Amino acid sequence: MKTDTKTVLITGANSGIGSAIRDILQQNGYTIFGIGRKNSEILCDLQDTMMLEKKVRELLKTTDINVLINCAGLGIFKPHEEISVNKMKRYL
Repeated sequence: MKTDTKTVLITGANSGIGSAIRDILQQNGYTIFGIGRKNSEILCDLQDTMMLEKKVRELLKTTDINVLINCAGLGIFKPHEEISVNKMKRYL
């Protein structure tokens, strides 16, 4: 689907800031592809980098991406001293 339409790839497009950005861009005529674990055009866990690369390569075969917006995030909401080193490494 290579066209002149501006196409955006957004991580975290299903909630929070990513969702708000998606809404504004769609209202302005952009084509949006969201990446996420559920309710996204591209279903993928961003921590699975091999699958992420595969999915993006598949998309790029048929679509020109003009903009990449990374809004996906993870959070641990507890005191720092209660977070294990392994968990911190995973989230970083």
